[in-house]
Amino acid sequence: MAWQPAFDFLSTSETVPVGRPTHHTVVGIDVARSGGRNDLMQLRMRADLRAVISTSLAAQGLGWIHLHHDDLGDGVRLIVPAGISPSVMLDPFVPTIAQLLREHRMASADVARLRLRMAVHMGLLLYDGHGWAGQPLVHAARLLNAASVRLAFDTAPQADLILVVSQLVYESVVEQGYGLDPGTYRAVQICEKETDATAWIHLPSVPPLAIEGSRKQ
Repeated sequence: MAWQPAFDFLSTSETVPVGRPTHHTVVGIDVARSGGRNDLMQLRMRADLRAVISTSLAAQGLGWIHLHHDDLGDGVRLIVPAGISPSVMLDPFVPTIAQLLREHRMASADVARLRLRMAVHMGLLLYDGHGWAGQPLVHAARLLNAASVRLAFDTAPQADLILVVSQLVYESVVEQGYGLDPGTYRAVQICEKETDATAWIHLPSVPPLAIEGSRKQ
C-alpha cells in the first residue's frame, strides 16, 4: 500500500503572512558538476531532476502545490511550510530520491547521470510578497556548497546522492529518531564565508565506515 499522509496539508496558494516570521524547512538540491554538460544535456538534466523530485514528493502524498520552490538552473530550492514535518523531508523523501537516482543511473548513459547534493535546514523566514529572506536560507546555501561536502561526495563516486543537514536539524529531528538512522551520519565542519559550523552528512548508498574514511583522508 502506498504511503499516505496522516494529516492534511495546506496549499501554498493560501496567503502567506507578509513581513511576519514563520517557520519553514529549507531543502536545497543541486546537480553536481552540471557545468560540463552542453545546452541540450542541461535541458535533459533539468527535466530529469524535476521528475525525480516530483515523483519523490508524490510518493508521500505531496506535490509542488504544497510547498514553495525556486528554480536555480542546475538545482531547486524547496521552502516547506510548518504544516509539513521536517522529518518527512528526510524520510521517506531521501530514500525515495536515492532509489530513483539508482534507477536513473541504470537506464542512462554516464553523460546523463544525475548526482545530487541535498541540504536541509529549518528556521524562521520572512516573505515580502515577492520572495523570501532569512538566515536559514543563507545557512542552507552554505551547507549545499561547502567544500567539505563536495569532497566527501567526490571521494564516493559510486554514490548518487549526498545529504547534509544542519546541527539544528540533526539535534531536533535525526537524533530524536524522526529522520533516518543517526548512525548513518558523520559530522563535517562547514567553513564557508561567514559560516563556521558543524553539519552532518549522510550518503545513502555508502556504508558509514566508508564515509568516516573519506573524512579522515
